[in-house]
Amino acid sequence: MKTFYSIHAGILLFPSKAIKSIAITLFLISGMIMTQSASAQSLQMSDFVLFAADGSNPPGATVPVAPGYGVHLGSSNSINGGKVGSYVLVKSTGSTTFGADIHSADLIEFASSHSVTGSIYAGNSSGFAGAA
Repeated sequence: MKTFYSIHAGILLFPSKAIKSIAITLFLISGMIMTQSASAQSLQMSDFVLFAADGSNPPGATVPVAPGYGVHLGSSNSINGGKVGSYVLVKSTGSTTFGADIHSADLIEFASSHSVTGSIYAGNSSGFAGAA
């Protein structure tokens, strides 16, 4: 008895249902793996409307007075769109409206009366163990 394989509309037809099930499973798993790796995106500096480095870029930068490197906002600020970020700290001491995503490799500190309609990402690279 001869076994024939044919391709119809991009699907390989197998003579055995077990082999067909295995092929479909492998196809779905490979699709999930490719989707997973494609969904992670790197942030670009051009995505940010405010950004603070940490002194390593450029090397030898003068350390600012306390609390040091970071994006520091006073009161009554409004940021509409883009991203706000820092390698160290994003801090606001008064009412601020963030219509933007907030990214920090370390800490984010808000005093009071803040509105954030974007996402908040804090990496806690310093290992801070206090209250969040």
